[in-house]
This record gives sequence, structure tokens and C-alpha cells, in this order.
Amino acid sequence: MIVLNHQRDYARATTFFQKVSDLEPENSLGTMNLYSVRCLIADATSAGQKKAQR
Repeated sequence: MIVLNHQRDYARATTFFQKVSDLEPENSLGTMNLYSVRCLIADATSAGQKKAQR
């Protein structure tokens, strides 16, 4: 999470947590961190886009 919080390097954080998930599938913390990084990437790439109103 240091790579993510201090350096904002989403690619490296994704790679790291993907490796953790692959090597230790029972490690739920690694998987949750991977999903968190992916959500942050989605938020960062959709910044400035307006959400459709219902």
C-alpha cells in the first residue's frame, strides 16, 4: 500500500497484489487490496465524467 499511497503507482500496486493473490489465494487481505487498487484505478480514469441521472 506504500507504493500506492505515496507514489500513486497503480500499475506496480496492481502487479504486486496480483502476485500475492496468485501465490496465496487463501490470503483474503491481498485479494481485497487488489480489488481496492482496481477500484481506485476506475475512479481515477473516470474522473471528471458525469454520472447519468435517472
